[in-house]
Formats: sequence, C-alpha cells, structure tokens
Amino acid sequence: MPRGSTPTAMQYRQYGASPGLGHIVECFWTLRTAAGAPAAIDRVLPDGRCEVILHAGVPFSAIDQTGARSVQERVLFAGQCVRAVRLLRPPGAHVVAARLRPGAVFALTGVPAGHLAGRVQDLAAVDARLAVALSGIAGEDDETRTVRALDAALLKHVAGRAVDPVAAGLVGAAVASGGRMRVDDMVRLSGAGGRRVERLFAKNVGLAPKTFLRILRFQRVLAALRAGDNRSFAALAHEGGFYDQAHLINDFRSFAGATPSAWPGDGATLMSLLAGRG
Repeated sequence: MPRGSTPTAMQYRQYGASPGLGHIVECFWTLRTAAGAPAAIDRVLPDGRCEVILHAGVPFSAIDQTGARSVQERVLFAGQCVRAVRLLRPPGAHVVAARLRPGAVFALTGVPAGHLAGRVQDLAAVDARLAVALSGIAGEDDETRTVRALDAALLKHVAGRAVDPVAAGLVGAAVASGGRMRVDDMVRLSGAGGRRVERLFAKNVGLAPKTFLRILRFQRVLAALRAGDNRSFAALAHEGGFYDQAHLINDFRSFAGATPSAWPGDGATLMSLLAGRG
C-alpha cells in the first residue's frame, strides 16, 4: 500500500519494498501528471541516492547546460549527481521508480557505482539483463501492479547478492549523523585505512566519502529551509555540521546552483515532492 500521496496536479505516492529487497531498495515511488497539466521545468538536487526509473507515460526530457532538451529512455538508471539536474516535466507523465539504498549500487548492477556517477542513462547500458526484465513493466498503466512487478523483478535479480557489510555500516553511520561525522571517523569505524574507505565508497556508493557527507549536510539544511526554519544561516550551519556560514553557503551554491538566501519556495514542484523520501 502507498505510504503517502500529494493531492496536486502531480500525484506522488511512495511504497515499501519486499522484506527480501530492503537491503537494496529504500522505497518505491510513483509520480503522475495530469494530461492537461502545463509542462514545467524542475530541478532534482543531489541526495546521495541512485535510482532505477521507468517511464510508463510520457517521458521527461533532460535539459543540458546549453538548454538543449533530449527525451529520456523508457527504462533508466540514475547515478549519483553532485549538482542540480534540470528536467522538463510533461503532461501525461507516469513515473515508477526504485530508490536504492546509498551503498547498494554494486550489489544490484555488478558495476562499480563510481562508473555510473554523473549520468542518467538507458538501463541497458548498465545492466542489459535487468533492462530486459523491466522493459515490459514500463508499458503497464496500473500503478500498483507496476510497483509490484518492479519489486518482483528486482527481488529475482538480486537473489543471493549481498551489500558489502563494511560499506553498509559506514553509510548507515553517516546517514544517522546527518553528515556530521568526518572521514576520519569513518576510517576509525571501519578499522581499515583511508584508501580502503575511499575504494569502498567508489565501488558501492559512487561518491567519495567526503562528498557523500557534504550532500547529507546540504540535505539537512535544505530540509530545515523547506520546513520554514527562520534561524540565521550561521545557526543552521552550526546545527548542520558545517565549519561556518561561508562553508554552508559555498556547499549550497555548489549543489543547488543558488545560495540559501536566493533559494525559491518549492511550491508544487518535483523537487518538493521527492524531498525526504525513505
């Protein structure tokens, strides 16, 4: 059953994964736009997660830095990103996606997560066997059946596969801290050297440990702004684990393309609906 919905021109719902898939998938989510809704440009911000995405309706279009648009494939893999991604949200869209746990990419795809970072690409280029298994699902219109079919296909695909326990432990500790731990803390927690931790993150997460922590801190401040927190940026920086206000502003600009003071209200945007999932 869906765990949440939003009564707007965009309808967003979230579903839990099967118990045997919980080590790989954080949640499933669906998004629909009305056939008569206007097209809109959205920004999706770094959150430290990768996703498997199916377009069962009209596909989104990616917008590059020059403003050129390209229609997305029906079945996609979205790797880690470190800056805002611009998308054209069309009327008649129907998206069904699996949000992966941060350290589960290699366990799902067999491809080092760092090789997939910075790209949203046809799943066939990442895992051809999984792409074939999901291609028929993308044509299904019934939302609940689509989610169940995606869950079943992923469950079958990962049978016998495990997430690296050291990587999972480090990721879990980082998430629990809201990004306020340091890379040195990870090294001590792992009992391994710094290079070993770097390799674990490159293979399983797709980001350097420091970058992953920065994104978690950024998301913590972003959540506070969305919630209407009117404290000073200096106070938000201290609470979020930044060195100082300048550090917060620099990271915010890097990940969001704007400073916190210039950040617009969310309104009914894709970004606001996808915030705080899991």
